[in-house]
Amino acid sequence: VAYTPVKRPTATGAPQPNPNAPQVFTDLDQAPAPLQPAIRDLAELGVLPTTGDRLQPNIPIRRGQFVRWLVTTYNRFYADRPARQIRLGSRNDTPLFQDVPPDHPDFPYIQGLAMAGFLPSSLTGDTSALFRPEAPLTRETLLQWKVPLDQQGRLSPSTIDRIQQTWGFKDSQRIAPTAINAVAADYLAGDLSNIRRVWGETLLLQPQKPVTHAEAAAALWYIGNGTEGLSAAMVKQAPPSPS
Repeated sequence: VAYTPVKRPTATGAPQPNPNAPQVFTDLDQAPAPLQPAIRDLAELGVLPTTGDRLQPNIPIRRGQFVRWLVTTYNRFYADRPARQIRLGSRNDTPLFQDVPPDHPDFPYIQGLAMAGFLPSSLTGDTSALFRPEAPLTRETLLQWKVPLDQQGRLSPSTIDRIQQTWGFKDSQRIAPTAINAVAADYLAGDLSNIRRVWGETLLLQPQKPVTHAEAAAALWYIGNGTEGLSAAMVKQAPPSPS
């Protein structure tokens, strides 16, 4: 398999299936042991853009950085299926968020995911004009953004009561209304759910707790609904697409 060096986002708006070279993180041993295999798989695919060779696994990930990782990983997983990929935003697009202008390094990813309807924006009826790309990502927001991709956009309306009946979280009442459907849908993936894979067996979601780099990467290791999906381990073992 031939790899090319890491490239900066382009202004074409076209997805970039695999622009990254394999990565080796010198501080991977600082990540929680259960998450290290998942991070290693993703690093081999080169889908976790960082500065240098350090992942800094235990510091909170920025919202903008997570969207970059999410779109890069999703498009890499579906590199051989262009119809399933997220189209990147073009720098000629009118920005959907006031604090993410076209010259922002994460603009193509944030704009593209929002234009596809997977991020709340004016296109989906959200009244906020700010994205807050530098703010820490929270657990409930990670689920709100990723689970729709896992479920291919099909989220059924749910309730706090339903979450309490399934997950049994003692802090269910703290989940933001905008994240309820995603948290409920994540349960359907069983042991492949984001919550179980990242945080294990727990009776506390801690929905507003910041997500670390290691946790964000572990969540991205699998994209799917538990019945149909792809893992980083599957993708790295797949033969290269014919040219």
